[in-house]
Parts: sequence; C-alpha cells; structure tokens
Amino acid sequence: MSRLISQLSCASVLTLAMAVAGHAQAQTEIDVAMIGEPDTFDPMVSTKDVVSIVTQHFVETLFTFDDNWATVPLLAAAMPDVSDDGLTYVIPIREGVTFHDGSTMDSADVVGSLERWLKVASRGKSVAADVDSVEATGDYEVTIKLNQPYAPLLSLLAFSNSAAVVYPEEILADHIDNVVGTGPYEIADYVPDQYIQLVRFDGYAQPTGAAERKQVPDEIRFVPVADPNTRVEGLLSGQFDFADSLSTESYDRLESSDVAEPLLLEPFGWPLFAMNHKKGLMTDIEIRKAVQAALPFDDMLYAAFGDEKFYKIEGAMYPEGWVWNNDGGVELYNQNDIKAAAEHLEKAGYDGTPLRILTSRQYEFHYQMALVAKPRSKPPASRYRWMSWTGPHSPSGATTPICGTFTLPTRRSCPSRR
Repeated sequence: MSRLISQLSCASVLTLAMAVAGHAQAQTEIDVAMIGEPDTFDPMVSTKDVVSIVTQHFVETLFTFDDNWATVPLLAAAMPDVSDDGLTYVIPIREGVTFHDGSTMDSADVVGSLERWLKVASRGKSVAADVDSVEATGDYEVTIKLNQPYAPLLSLLAFSNSAAVVYPEEILADHIDNVVGTGPYEIADYVPDQYIQLVRFDGYAQPTGAAERKQVPDEIRFVPVADPNTRVEGLLSGQFDFADSLSTESYDRLESSDVAEPLLLEPFGWPLFAMNHKKGLMTDIEIRKAVQAALPFDDMLYAAFGDEKFYKIEGAMYPEGWVWNNDGGVELYNQNDIKAAAEHLEKAGYDGTPLRILTSRQYEFHYQMALVAKPRSKPPASRYRWMSWTGPHSPSGATTPICGTFTLPTRRSCPSRR
C-alpha cells in the first residue's frame, strides 16, 4: 500500500487567508470560517482535519511537534527515558495541570487515556499489538513497555488527529459526549450548523519551551461555511477574521486586497487515492496497478489547483529538502498509459465489476481531481467498463449519485496545459 500511495502522491499547497497583520491580535474575539463543522469533539476517534482544527484548542497530548517537526513534551514534563533495547519508555508527567472541570491531571488519567487510545484510535490500533503494558509507576510517571522496538511511537503520541489526548479518568468510555480537556480554550457554546464558541481557560497551565501555547484572543468562534466563495467574501467584508481551504482562484484577489492577507502552507500535503485493500476489486494488486497506470496525475493536479505555484508534479513521497526524499519508484509516477492499464486488467482476469470513486465537495480539489480521474472515451477504447463514481457527500453525510459506469479512456481526460 505504501508504494502505491507514494506513486499517487503529489505535493501541493493549502491556501488560507486572514485579516491584515495585527487585526486579529488587537481583537478579543475572532471569527473563523471553516469548511464545515466537526462531527465529534473527540479527536481520539477521528482523523478529520475539520475536527482537529477545532479540538487542538481545548485538548492536549503528551507530546507535540516544534517548528522543525521534532517531537517535544506538552503534557509530559520532559522527553521519556528510553531503555537501550527500545522496549521501555518512562514518561514524566507535568504537575499542576488542571482539566476544564477543575480536577488535576495525574498518571491515572494518562494511563486510562492511553489505554483508550490503543483501543479506539486508528493510530493507537496500529501500534497496539506492539504494546505490552501502560502503567502508572508514580503519581506523575507513566511507563510504556513494548514487545518490540517501535521508532514512530513518540510521533504517534504527538499527532492532533486520531490523537492520544488526555482526558479525566472519570469520563473515559468508548464514546465520550462531553469532552473535558486541558487546553488553553474550553467550549462555551455550540449551536449546530451555526458556530462553536471557545473561550479562554483561565486555569490553563502553560507549558514552556517549544510547546508554549499563547492565548491571544479571549474568544474564538468557528463558523461552518461550506462554500469557498462565501468564505472569501466574508473575509473581505470583515465578517470573518480567518478563512481556511480557499480556492486557488481567490489568491490574487486576496493578495491585492488591503483588508486580507493570503497564506500558503507549502508544502501542504499529498492528494492520494485511498485504496480498499480488504474488500472488493482493489484487493488485487494488478487492478491497483491498472489504476496507477491509467491516471493522468498532471492533469488531475492542474484541474485541482490551476496555477503551478500551488502544486508540483513530482513522484517522490517527500519533497526536496526532507531527509526522506528519494527517487524510489518515481518511474511509475504519472504514467498515463492506457495500454499498460489494460495489460494489468488482463493479468487480473478482470470481469467488468465497476470500481467506485468516493469523493466530496467539502474539499473542492478532491472533487476536481475525481472529475479528471473519471475515465472518458469517445468511442470506447476497450471492453472494460471499470470505474464508477459516487459523490459528492452532502453535509448530512448522504451520498448523491453523480454518474454511472464508464469506459477506459483512449486519451487524456482534460486538455493539456502545455
């Protein structure tokens, strides 16, 4: 799976915008326009950005990342003492940390939360088989014992989604309705489909060093605004102080404005196709190779972002300058080779069963890439009717069928930009 994903991955940037420098800092209240609202306030059970963007303000993990992506302590008092064999992690816990309900955090809260993380979080489940025990070895000390070394453990404990957040022991359950955290803000009000109001937590225990978290505004209101154009207009009119995930087409307008400033997160990430390896067509590696060979990644990125300042056509999983950057497998990237795809389908003994692409308009670039990924042909180039597409998802989660089954293409799905 990792190799397939690496070949489908392409570096891109995220466009955001905020009020002109100094405006938000001068306010005691700010309004943030985001693409939607969280379906949970428990980031342990969710990997969605729309969840963690909000929840990282009021829940915290043992560790976090500094501006160089190094792991640093947050609720931990220091980095752990790791045994020479890499099997034992002794983690000191900060004293004097208060939950929003007024209780004080100790090792029992940490142990209970980590045990729940190993059980319900996708990241926790990925390492659960390697963990022998999580024990309180002092009022403010926790010891994790592994059955084999696992180098990414501290990074997994630092993520803000599928997060190993620490909750009071008393509220721990498979499903948590009322989240209680330790973060710099707490939930004051929530009106579905209208806003989430966070207010400063006056009892916040400020970490030091690279994990320091500033409480700049007194109040933050997250407002779900599904349409990116509405987010832009609201920002320019002064309705919002910050807006995220904006269309690349709005960048020049924002840049020339005297009331807003566009921000680019570069590199932001890698759009990818998540393949279902457990059920259906994609359990066959030859079918996965056929998809990989057929898709025109350059056209997909162009459809998604338009201007090349917002993306880079590159087969490496990690961009230049990263220690993990390498050219392994890049020859399989952006093949756009229909003949090769047909050969893989023949090897698979493909029987014509449709392959469905699920997408959403919540992230517009996902939708645009899916449009290009949908093969077209006039006339059909082969007997293979192999992809269908379902989407977009409505805010309620319902799925609207867009089109039916279609045929393998004879040419690229959209005009070349060159």
